[in-house]
Formats: sequence, structure tokens, C-alpha cells
Amino acid sequence: MKVLIAGCGDLGGRIGTMLAAQGHLVYGMRRTVSRLPDQIQPLAADMTLDTLAPLLPADLDVIYYTAAAGGREEAAYRAAYVTGLSRLLAAAKTRCPNLKRLFFTSSTSVYHQGGGAEVNEDSPTEPTRFGGRILLEAENLVRESGLDHTILRLSGIYGPGRFWLLRSIRDGATYAPNPVVYSNRIHIEDAARFAVFLLDRSDAAPLYLVSDDVPAPMAEIADWLRDKMAADGMALAAPGAGTSPGRANRRCRNARLRATGFSLHYPDYRAGYQALWPQWTAANPR
Repeated sequence: MKVLIAGCGDLGGRIGTMLAAQGHLVYGMRRTVSRLPDQIQPLAADMTLDTLAPLLPADLDVIYYTAAAGGREEAAYRAAYVTGLSRLLAAAKTRCPNLKRLFFTSSTSVYHQGGGAEVNEDSPTEPTRFGGRILLEAENLVRESGLDHTILRLSGIYGPGRFWLLRSIRDGATYAPNPVVYSNRIHIEDAARFAVFLLDRSDAAPLYLVSDDVPAPMAEIADWLRDKMAADGMALAAPGAGTSPGRANRRCRNARLRATGFSLHYPDYRAGYQALWPQWTAANPR
């Protein structure tokens, strides 16, 4: 197949590399193509500004839209998830008559539930923040595209090079054990593997919540990470020296993902951070 990874950053690059290893011809569209893996054919473009149709292979089969917002402000979200997506879909409609499928990476921020509530693909989505509202708008563009599609609502992505939580714990961030505040995450490798896994699945659902098996209390995660750092002799700030941000506090359930037969390499935070530990300790020598 000929596959386009649009907005081909960290996640998209991993998806594209896996697809290329399977023998697919993979194109990556982004502004800075020098950062693309060698296995991916470069298509340099700003999807919010450039004329896209001439850049697209006419015999394109599949699009993965994996763009990320370039900032935390509302305009950056709208540019990445609505403007870029709608312009690419319009270009593909005129240029790619044989396009078969569209994958779109969304986020669990479309959910509004808190207080430790469980959510799945059938849960209501009434986001109160602009990020969730814009992503929900983008999901609707995907549904209205007329293409066979799959939306992937990813929980918090972590993995190589993503050390924000580790740094905050090292610097003293604390999380109270009560009331319990839950966190949900998905290792970037598992997110990419699942996106690739679905490519040849004719029975793939139009929507998946992509999260690991164990929503975990933030206090538990922080204690485990802090203890592990201390055991390795890492210098730690006194607990409470940092500040912990507000959390959405819901429990994301991945039963639909599991029902596909897909096997997570990192089913919980312990497995994921254990695998990440050598890179973290190399970046933070004692």
C-alpha cells in the first residue's frame, strides 16, 4: 500500500517506520522533513497554508493523520486539528480517488468526566476546555469525510525522551493519596503498534480508546518513581518542593482495544517506566 503519515512527528514517524518495514511505501508530510526517518519519503508542506493536492500521490491508499498542536493556545490547536485536517481532506478528495482509509489520532481530552469516573468509547463527550472541543470537532470532520475511518483517542503518551513526569518527581512534585486522582497513559510504542495493527483489519471499529490496562493513582505512580530514583542514588528534591498540576481524574478502559487481540508491550506504568529507565538514568547521571 501507499500510505501518507500527515503531521509526521514522533508518533507518526514510528508508525511510518513500522509500515515501511512491512513493505508499504510510506510518505511523511511535515514542515521540516529533515527530521523524518530514512524509511519515509519526504513531503515538505505546512498543511495549514500550502497547496496540498499537487504533493499527494494520486494512487494513495491510506492516510494517518497524526499532527500535534504547535503550542498550547487555542489557535495552535485549531490550526493542527481542524484547519490542517480539513485542507488535507479536501486535497485528497480531488487528487486521490482510490483512497481507502483514514486514521486520526485524537485524545481522551474529549471526555469531560472527572471524580474517578470510568470512560470508554460509548461514554458521553462534553469537553469544557478548548482542546477537547477542537478535537471533537476534528473527529466529526473525520466521520463526515465519507472515508472508512478509525479514530484513536490516546491517553497520555509517554516513552523515550518524554521525561516531564520523571523530572517533576525528581524536583519534588507531590500528589496527595486522598482523594485519589487517577492517571491514564499509553506508551508511544504501543500506540504506534496498535495503529499499524489496525491497517489490515477489515473489522476494525471506527473508534478506539487507546490506553494501557491500569488507570493508576498519581500518588502511587509518584511514590514508585521516587523510590526507584532513590534506590539508584539519584539526587532528589524534598517532597513538596515542586507543584503538581491538576488532573482530569478519570479511568480510561481499553476493553475494545483488548478485544481485537492486540497485545500491549507495556500494560502498566511499571513496565513502561522500567523500559525507559536506562535512557532516563543516562540523561541524569548521579
